[in-house]
Amino acid sequence: MNWSEEIEDNPNETARVYVAEITGAHPRYRFNRKFLRCRRIRRSQSTYYFAETAQNGVFEASISYYDKNDGRLLRREREWFVLFEGDCYDIDDSDVLFTLFNLRMQIEPDVHVA
Repeated sequence: MNWSEEIEDNPNETARVYVAEITGAHPRYRFNRKFLRCRRIRRSQSTYYFAETAQNGVFEASISYYDKNDGRLLRREREWFVLFEGDCYDIDDSDVLFTLFNLRMQIEPDVHVA
């Protein structure tokens, strides 16, 4: 499966994008993440980002927008989603670990989420 996002170019902002597979809980950063390689393609007035994801899993996509002049963070957009058997479902951040546990129980019943 593939994740993609189009970001319109803004002369005053720069965007930083990451996509990560959530693999469990983390004591400091809330979730353990396996960061995926993102490809970036610029076309006319937009930049397109692509990441290849596993067929089944829980994922986070984050886009941070920074001021080009002073580097200050302007805003951050995050989304969490589940891919399962070819379907994509958006979820809240509060449901990430519960969904990950349930997904793993369906795929590998003897696996425990760390």
